[in-house]
Amino acid sequence: MAGQIRLLQSVLWWYVLPLLMGVILVFGGAMGPGLATALYSVGLAVFGAGVYWLNQQAVRLELLPRYRELDTLVRQFAEEG
Repeated sequence: MAGQIRLLQSVLWWYVLPLLMGVILVFGGAMGPGLATALYSVGLAVFGAGVYWLNQQAVRLELLPRYRELDTLVRQFAEEG
């Protein structure tokens, strides 16, 4: 579970930014510089921020509490056993 938490915490650098930059470069290369490319880039930036935010919420609200609970149970088991 700790590995999944680390992956979701670094989702921006390993998944969101590289993918969005590639898509923006392809679109910008096909359309050329202009208003359409700028608006597309802003839209993708908003989408990427949303994906990042959702991943951070999942870590904060779902995974970290479960990880802490599991760690507590393992420590209690080790103390009793």
